[in-house]
Amino acid sequence: MRKYNFPAFHDLWEGPNERYSTAEFNDRLGTADQLVFQWRATKVGGTVPTLTITLYGSNNGADWILRETLVNGTALNLGVLNTGAAQSSTRLMAFNRIGVSMAGPGGPSGDIEVLVCGRDTAG
Repeated sequence: MRKYNFPAFHDLWEGPNERYSTAEFNDRLGTADQLVFQWRATKVGGTVPTLTITLYGSNNGADWILRETLVNGTALNLGVLNTGAAQSSTRLMAFNRIGVSMAGPGGPSGDIEVLVCGRDTAG
């Protein structure tokens, strides 16, 4: 059963540093049994840019543990809409956040959005 569906991450990107979903979503992301992700990347720039999306969990909201890599270095194409989907296979912790990073030579850039659907597995 679907509990929620919302854009958990949206950022114009330049550079290789990992960025995280907004802290206001950490508690909400922990209220479902499973997360299903849809991502999209537009205005992609750089030389051979790649996208990685990770899921972090915490039971105190302060100490974050890498739980799962959902998208691992997926190559992005320049000048077109890039999109994909993934779902969590690990048990979620009380608080969760999404990490997004781009890599590649030539200064990877793009407009990255991650939409999340939270589902309960029972019923």
